[in-house]
Amino acid sequence: MTRKGMILNRQVMDAEIPAVVRLAVLQRDEAQCSECGTTNTLRFQHIIPPDQGGAAVLKNLQVLCATCAARVAAQ
Repeated sequence: MTRKGMILNRQVMDAEIPAVVRLAVLQRDEAQCSECGTTNTLRFQHIIPPDQGGAAVLKNLQVLCATCAARVAAQ
């Protein structure tokens, strides 16, 4: 059973990203936003979106806060 968008410890977990990849991304990004460094309202963001062929792999994911994720999405 998938729970897309499940919130756990203020981090949005996307059920389509394997748990081992989520953990690796969080460790690499030190459980903080890659852009501003905050630890609040974190989520996983694809660098190349899935609809453009981006995969759910370590090099294509980053941790962003809700504010930075919205700013990146608007660019």
